[in-house]
Amino acid sequence: MAARRRPGRREILWFLGLWAAGVGTVAVAGLLIRAMLAG
Repeated sequence: MAARRRPGRREILWFLGLWAAGVGTVAVAGLLIRAMLAG
């Protein structure tokens, strides 16, 4: 395993952006599926 080091602001923002995109995609997919099931 690589030596651990403090993540920089750019890495933190990149990770948060990636996490937000993933959560947003799941939320939108869930809403679409719920709408389709509700008819």
